[in-house]
This record gives sequence, C-alpha cells and structure tokens, in this order.
Amino acid sequence: MEVTDAFPSRHNSINTSTTQRGRCGRGDDGARDQLHGLCPIYGDKGNMDVSSICENQLYVPLDKANPTPLYQEACLISIGDIMRRIFLYMTMTFDGFVAGPNNDLDWFTPPMNDEELNRDIVEIVESADTWIMGYPTGSGMVAYWKNAQKNEKTQEWEMAIARAVNKLHPIVISNKEEQVEPGMELLVARNDEEFVRVVEEIKQKKGGNIYVPGGVRTGQKFARLGLIDDYILMVHPVAIGEGKRLFTSKVHLKLVSTKAYKSGVIQVRYRPR
Repeated sequence: MEVTDAFPSRHNSINTSTTQRGRCGRGDDGARDQLHGLCPIYGDKGNMDVSSICENQLYVPLDKANPTPLYQEACLISIGDIMRRIFLYMTMTFDGFVAGPNNDLDWFTPPMNDEELNRDIVEIVESADTWIMGYPTGSGMVAYWKNAQKNEKTQEWEMAIARAVNKLHPIVISNKEEQVEPGMELLVARNDEEFVRVVEEIKQKKGGNIYVPGGVRTGQKFARLGLIDDYILMVHPVAIGEGKRLFTSKVHLKLVSTKAYKSGVIQVRYRPR
C-alpha cells in the first residue's frame, strides 16, 4: 500500500531503535543525524514520501530525490515511534543553576560576540514550531520578542532570535483560567495529572517539535514529570554558588553530544535513559 502525507513535519524526530534493515543516514549528514538519534527524513511539512507500510511499520527512503527500493537503503521505523518531541533549551551556570536565588540572570552573557553560538541558538528555536511556557512568564516572553522584532534598535544577533521565536505557536499552561493575548493558546492544568494529560495531547496533534524555554518552575515541572524528550543546555563559564536548579529529583540521562564555543559556553545535549 503506497502512503503519502504520512508525517506531520520534517523536524519530527524518529526513534530508530526499531531499525531492522538498512542504515539511517548517509555521509556527513547521516553521521550527524545518527549522533542526534534522528532518522533523516526528507520532504516538506505534511508531505513525506514513504516507500511502503506493512504490519504497522514504515520503510522510509533516505533520499527524497532518489527514493530507494524497499529493503535497500531504507529506514524501518515503527508507526508508534512517530511523535512530536519536546525539548527543553535553557542556559545554566557551570555549577548547575538555571537562575540565581531570586530568579536573577545577571550571570548570563548574551551571545552578541559569538556568531556560531547565536547561529546555533536560532537553529535550535527553528527546529520547533510550537513553544510551551507557564503563566505569567509566557505572556511576558511573547511580548518581549514581539517588541524586539518591531524595534529598529534591536541588534542583529537578537533580531535573528526574535524572528525565529515569533514564528512559533505559543502555548501557555496555567492552573486556572487567564486572559492571554490574541494568538496565544491557553491550557488549564490544575494538578500534575492534568498537566501530563494536556502535554500528551499536544504531542499527539499534528505538528513539529515542541520547545520548552523555561522559566524555572515550568522547566522543573516538565523534568520532574518526565515530559522532556531532549535536554539542550548551554553551560556558561560562570559559577554563582547558590540559586535554583532545573532538577529537583534524580534523573538518569544519556549524553548525546557536546559542543564548545569561543565564548566559553558549552552546549550539552542529553536524553533520559
């Protein structure tokens, strides 16, 4: 049976643990995608070419321009593994704090003088089409980035981030009904059980990956409830001695990759074991 329009987004990550034939990746790009645990699916949103479907499994050609025959260079994945992924991207001090004692971020150095770091930040944001924040932090962040893009005095490094952020669909989660700006989606979760349910419902909807930028309480809740698929942390070369941590309980993680920048920042990526 031929299948088209099978995938919601080219940014969706595929769990390749079910791969039985072929290889996921070709050349340098393939090696990069394997490192990040992704299967390189090609095509536009909502229009992925799939070779065949059989027994709830898909054979996906690795090259859209030259689709490979079934059982050759194809990546075998389970339909159950196709789902939007939630990644948390936050900055962190060398001694493990995401904010100071009073939620202060005076230790944070903007990437204005590190082009590679700023470029990677933009790419991280662009890898999602939705972001989830808590209330009222989310409303403030949406307003900030909209104003930044409108302001002619905004520096180019920040403007690039603003343009990427403002393309995302903003979702705010609150424990009660609130008034939010037009264009923002409000979801109400009065307890942990409801919080998990609404987040899982978001993941089941058609779309790209989901970005969680914090703040502190929202990041802690996502981590505590096991809702993060990928952690992307920018570790800054500064220690503050005390503050607020992302993790409030033990979490076992698997290192995916590291990258150092000239500014001294180190990008680390982890996944829950």
